[in-house]
Amino acid sequence: MTATDAAVQADTGWAGRYLEDRFTNYPTPPITDRDSANAVMEDPLAIQIGYLTSTTLLGSNQSMAVAINDPASYATLVGGGTGGTTTDLPCCDAGDLVSFIRQQQALAIGYSAEITSAHNAGNITPAPVYPTGNSIADQLKIVARLVGGGLKTKVYFLTIGGFDTHSAQVQSGGGTNNNLGNHANLLGKLSAGIKAFQDDLLQRGVEDKVFIINLFFTDI
Repeated sequence: MTATDAAVQADTGWAGRYLEDRFTNYPTPPITDRDSANAVMEDPLAIQIGYLTSTTLLGSNQSMAVAINDPASYATLVGGGTGGTTTDLPCCDAGDLVSFIRQQQALAIGYSAEITSAHNAGNITPAPVYPTGNSIADQLKIVARLVGGGLKTKVYFLTIGGFDTHSAQVQSGGGTNNNLGNHANLLGKLSAGIKAFQDDLLQRGVEDKVFIINLFFTDI
């Protein structure tokens, strides 16, 4: 997910490079937007819905994103406090590593308040309707609620697996009907999830603040 030429080897992701170029002070607060001299970013630059962040979001020193699986429990997961100081560190490489860990902890704690606030503010009535049994729809529902609640995060990264279908791509015995099979079912879930997401954004009045990029890739 580096988005570089085939002959170019990179250890950063295209979205990570974009965010690193735009927010030059990250992760040292205040995080100032290069394109707006007075803008300070208090919210996560990027969020991946899940447990790990993609290499797409990798900057030159670290991921530019935080991974959350459930905004409602994120604050409980990261805990409270300030994340520790940077004054009582051991020397040399050990001190650098401890400082990095404490910095990440402080960022997570600071972001948890913003995420919780946006998640609470994004609770609306009537509740938006999403399809059930649809993992991408579940993720999009979280994003819409955070966006509607005022979170200023620039990039949200979602995933849907199962596209490595091999011989099961088209349903056996389906003849020439390509609308039957695992691949068609996955695209149907993606389509239904995006439709519900767009309806949700429209209901919240933020439909003109979001655009979607679909990336399909598999390991070879």
